[in-house]
Amino acid sequence: MGMYGSYFFVFIRAIVCIIWYGIQSYYAGNVLSVMLRCIFGSLWENFDNTLSANANITSKQLLAFFMAWLMEFPFVSTSTKPCGRTT
Repeated sequence: MGMYGSYFFVFIRAIVCIIWYGIQSYYAGNVLSVMLRCIFGSLWENFDNTLSANANITSKQLLAFFMAWLMEFPFVSTSTKPCGRTT
């Protein structure tokens, strides 16, 4: 297959990574929502849902997801080269 045949496997790995990152971000948003509920109590529980009922997500879940994504973003955008050996 050669060099061009290996691109297929690189593409498959990229697709799996995108799906994995999405699943991990979803679970991070859920965990963050639970943490915010523990910290703020009834303030978080009574957070108004401004999204429609057929959206299958609440406003607080969406807010927690974007907060988790913002916390993950600096780690995604950094290079791994500084983590290697220096000697």
